[in-house]
Amino acid sequence: MTQKKVCPICKGYDIKEYTTSGDYECFDCQRCGKFFISGSLLAELYYEEKTLFLISSWIREQNERAKTPKLTDYDFKRLKSSLTVPSVSEKQLLLMQALERRTNYPGEWIDVRSPEFIALAWCKTPEELSFHFKSLKERGLIEANFTRQKNLEIYLNACITAKGWDFLLLMGLSNR
Repeated sequence: MTQKKVCPICKGYDIKEYTTSGDYECFDCQRCGKFFISGSLLAELYYEEKTLFLISSWIREQNERAKTPKLTDYDFKRLKSSLTVPSVSEKQLLLMQALERRTNYPGEWIDVRSPEFIALAWCKTPEELSFHFKSLKERGLIEANFTRQKNLEIYLNACITAKGWDFLLLMGLSNR
């Protein structure tokens, strides 16, 4: 059975797919990715807000590793106590790594409009993600195109520069 719902983790993006299987519900969210969640945890999440962006990023990270996490009350409590907010530099590094994973060759432009980039950079909001794209662009690590909506720069696409590839290599993070 497929129906439109709002993701219980990021609470703001329509999900691509929703199914039920026993005590678990399966969500495939544009921001978080695909995950299973127990019915009892769903009820608990209604009151939770502070750490959900970290759980969203953790789920997306698992999906990047070709894993679909199954969350229970126990898992949620464990994650909630163990996940920490990355520093600004760490978030920008995570964003660079996400761009690299999506790049087939140097010079390729990557569409970055998907909400998944919010989770990939462990950001809380689209505004925070915009800050990190702008910073990487100012540092010369990426080229990027954006449009302005109200006071927010919405990034459309990005390309890792030669300096960006050197940065990833020096950090020991490039697979190329």
